[in-house]
Amino acid sequence: MLMELSIGFKSLIVEKKSRFSLNLLLAMEHQSAIDFIINQMRDRIPSRLKYHSLDHTLAVLKSIQSSSKRAGVNGNDLKMLLTAAAYHDAGFLNTYQNHEEESCRIARTHLPEYNFDAEQIEKVCGMIMATKVPQSPNTKLEKLLCDADLEYL
Repeated sequence: MLMELSIGFKSLIVEKKSRFSLNLLLAMEHQSAIDFIINQMRDRIPSRLKYHSLDHTLAVLKSIQSSSKRAGVNGNDLKMLLTAAAYHDAGFLNTYQNHEEESCRIARTHLPEYNFDAEQIEKVCGMIMATKVPQSPNTKLEKLLCDADLEYL
């Protein structure tokens, strides 16, 4: 017997007798979330922005990839850190002032589509908000993002 299982905007047809892990289905799709915002930035970030450009975001992501290894960050923490790095300046798509708040609004709007839960989204937003000048990181992940953000200078 077949049944349809809907999770957010995705549907799966599974045999009712089949055993599967819902956790596997609900795993954060961080790479798809990152790809989404990178494509948005590539297409829409104002060309007048020289520092807060797509190149800056890509440099922050590259820095996070190496610094997270040294810091022993992995698993979901690494996925959230990389996601925060990708979204940290996404607010510039819509505004220059208070872009961190706008970056969080964008993250809160889109990350649920990629199976991020409310707690994960708040951690991502905490990392993004820590990059607001003057920077105010409180956690290891926030400090790593702030360091990567300033490394581009």
